[in-house]
Amino acid sequence: MNRHSKCQFIRLAMILVVFFMPGAVSGVSLNPAKQTIVIRPGKTEMINFEIVNDANTAKKFIAEIDGFKIDEMTGRPIFGVRDEAISWITPLQNEITIAPAAKKIFSFKVSAPEKARTGGHYLALFAKEKSAGSEIGVNSRVGSLLFLYVEGVIREELSVASFKARKSYSFSGPVKLDLVLKNNGNIHLVPDGQIIVQDYFGNNVEKININELERKILPGQSWIGEYSLPLARAVGPIKAQADITYGLTNQKLSGIIEFWRIPGKTISLLVGIILLVPTIYLIRVKIKKNE
Repeated sequence: MNRHSKCQFIRLAMILVVFFMPGAVSGVSLNPAKQTIVIRPGKTEMINFEIVNDANTAKKFIAEIDGFKIDEMTGRPIFGVRDEAISWITPLQNEITIAPAAKKIFSFKVSAPEKARTGGHYLALFAKEKSAGSEIGVNSRVGSLLFLYVEGVIREELSVASFKARKSYSFSGPVKLDLVLKNNGNIHLVPDGQIIVQDYFGNNVEKININELERKILPGQSWIGEYSLPLARAVGPIKAQADITYGLTNQKLSGIIEFWRIPGKTISLLVGIILLVPTIYLIRVKIKKNE
């Protein structure tokens, strides 16, 4: 792997945000909460995390490895995902016991196969508590997220799977837009950009940040953005254009949709005019008859 590619991996690691881990064990803390490793195919790396027992009693833990994906709507991790890289990881201790006010290290060996494909693997290394009866407590675990990258050529590829208004026309209330993006590359992406809304005359009537919370899209996953446009004064045909940038090289992507905005007041005015014309005509006819 050349120096430029390594720098790209490091930059990717730096922009990752630490997620909250579910089901933390009472009186136990863990460090670090997130780790990033770049590994070459055919090579082995070691991973450690420290567990501190702040409770008044000794605690037993077993090692557990899991995969995760990111929720399309919220950006939160969802565990229980199958990943081939889970089989690459072997805990050096299947079980450890930590005395009160003590700490120990859980160690894992990561061995990437010779033919491991370039890309990212999104895993979690857990220490799961065992109860006194040797049964594992439900959701009683602490863990460290592992962002595991296999060296090689990074492929950043994003596509617009869907961009649409929920209704092709709107009479009242805000207009709802849905944007769905798909990550077809081999590394996670953080889309950025704006949705620019224009009226029939080309005037900008609304601008919305596409990804204000900087939610990520893992390889092979989709990402859903929902937007609400007040458009209080817009009338007639409306155009919305999503201008998206993504990746380390700021690649561009766009999508355009059109819909109609016909406020209720405008409809009432048109109906009034339609009813007024024949009324005026009838009045004029009646006046002429009386002359």
